[in-house]
Amino acid sequence: MLTLLILQAALAADVDGANLITNGGFEQADSENADWPAGFTSGKIGKAPAEMTWESPGYKSDRCVVVTTGDSSGLGYWQTLAKVKPETTYTISFQYKIGSAEPGKATSGEAIYNQQRPGGPNLELSAPAEGSKPTRWTDCGAAMDPVGGLFLPVATKWSPFQYTFKTRPEQTQLVIKLRLWCYAQKVWFDDLALSEGLLLTPLIPIDPLWEQRDTTPPAIHTPKPPPNTAVEPDASISAAISDDVDPATVRVELDGKDVTAQATVADGRVSVKTKLAAGAHRASITADDRAGNRGNTLSWQFGVGETLRNKMTAAVNRTQLNGEPFFPLCIYAYSVHPDDGRFRPDHLQQAAAAGYNIVLNTIEKRKGLDKELAAGIMGTLNISYSLKFCTDPEAAETALFEAVEGKIASHQQGQYADHPAVV
Repeated sequence: MLTLLILQAALAADVDGANLITNGGFEQADSENADWPAGFTSGKIGKAPAEMTWESPGYKSDRCVVVTTGDSSGLGYWQTLAKVKPETTYTISFQYKIGSAEPGKATSGEAIYNQQRPGGPNLELSAPAEGSKPTRWTDCGAAMDPVGGLFLPVATKWSPFQYTFKTRPEQTQLVIKLRLWCYAQKVWFDDLALSEGLLLTPLIPIDPLWEQRDTTPPAIHTPKPPPNTAVEPDASISAAISDDVDPATVRVELDGKDVTAQATVADGRVSVKTKLAAGAHRASITADDRAGNRGNTLSWQFGVGETLRNKMTAAVNRTQLNGEPFFPLCIYAYSVHPDDGRFRPDHLQQAAAAGYNIVLNTIEKRKGLDKELAAGIMGTLNISYSLKFCTDPEAAETALFEAVEGKIASHQQGQYADHPAVV
């Protein structure tokens, strides 16, 4: 994804050349603190060890900023504020490298990376109000556009990074945090730059494979009608496609029959309209892009005159959803939970377009589940509260699936178990 983004930037208009970051090379000292780079402040979250320093040498320069964390719960950052214009494209870039925490400063945790969990150096962008109360990672969304966070790739030698984004309407300031979190590590940052526009020349060398051809498959997502919903007999069946699809490769099946001849591809969607009998139906759509990359198979069920429910069965090395093989691709992020105060509708849509099919640990009301359903994503209800009632199979069924009065119902177990988005 990063390489593609940079390749797109290479084909776009040049930046205006002005660096909007004051002292982005970290060479000038603060007028009131000789041990501090001008224009920057530092901070940490929690009580875990985190040390922010201004050190020599930098990347082809005298100075750079450094964050060192002593254990796996430490989080420290260097922060600056830049003036920006609303709804304007900017490119941020910098150099960075990582290493183990110095001897004696690491109390626990992984030295570089534990591949089973996220962590390490990361970039966070936010508006001033949103960045005023940082937390460990919940202030970082599933994407940066321009508010959110992104973990950086492993780089044990000085390496360049760049990201292009567009500011929000009415946004005039951008908070930039260069952070380290989750491991006993040390990270160096240098040459921070923010310029208006897209970069003409990519900072990161492009692998020849990406220069020769498109290798990203199309994503087929957001099915209509939404899964398990009740529709009219003349309902249109469609799905969104996030790439330049080759119409000759589109295949649409309805109840196991090929109905591709009736399909149309327009405005980023594959659509079929046909007369449907009453009862349950299953649709399946596949397609390749013009470069020959095969996309995913999007398969779902819906009902004419009736609402359906999900039924998941699991066996060794095999999971089925509604009688078909199913691979659950789950996301746990506050920004994709519709009834969470940090919900972002665009993040939910991005998760759907990325292929996620289940939102984990969903604490929702019916309207929130409706939003997940509209995006073509299913949700798992939070059952932690109701576990205390599951003392035997009968009690578990009551606690998790039946609508009852009192505390259980207030925690959305039984009253929402029949929602078509719930799995």
